[in-house]
Amino acid sequence: MTVSILEYRPFYVTGEVEKPGSYAFHPGLTVDKAISIAGGFTERASKNRIYVMHDDSANKPNHKGSDGLAAKDSIKLFDVVQPGDVITVEQSFF
Repeated sequence: MTVSILEYRPFYVTGEVEKPGSYAFHPGLTVDKAISIAGGFTERASKNRIYVMHDDSANKPNHKGSDGLAAKDSIKLFDVVQPGDVITVEQSFF
């Protein structure tokens, strides 16, 4: 028996990108590709302050930060994106 996935959950890009929103996930997606799909960085984007919140609700207990909100993990441009991930590009402070 073979199982095929017809459609993955979308991933989301927020913050300092040209076109924030939800986008169709495809296997092998990396953070830099996801940001490119979202139109690239804005002028004020920090390329060093990029975070992800994983949608692990089906697999793990809630991962909370010290403030009680879902924890954001720092990621790099070459890291792999998973279905349901929320990528946030923070603003750069000069």
